[in-house]
Amino acid sequence: MRIRLNTIHIILILLFFPKEYRCNKCYQCNSKKDKDCGLNKVDPKYLKICPMTHPYCHYFTDSREYSTIRECAKWRNAERECYRGRYSADSYQLTCECKGSGCNRSANLKPHLHYLYTLSQLLVLLYANYIILDA
Repeated sequence: MRIRLNTIHIILILLFFPKEYRCNKCYQCNSKKDKDCGLNKVDPKYLKICPMTHPYCHYFTDSREYSTIRECAKWRNAERECYRGRYSADSYQLTCECKGSGCNRSANLKPHLHYLYTLSQLLVLLYANYIILDA
């Protein structure tokens, strides 16, 4: 009986665990060579699975070349979602980093609801556990 309950718990966790924590997908394109990879608009065909070693997404824009590049990332700046770096007197790069499937879609990154989603899934799991144990 105990083994069966553990199996049910594992299945419920896998079913309700957010997909972005199981497998991360990021938009991966470069506006210099991909026409439909603009600053605020990107074609869904560029949403691709990232390697497990790259759990984050980012995009950056270059003021000198007026280009936007989106890709998977190994690390991110935990203090700021977006930051500006200067590389020469007349050029800067705006970099935005995030976690979550497809979060590097546009220049208007919004805070994610990961915590709320995870909490709701935990409540579902606890409720299911309560129903199973009472049955």
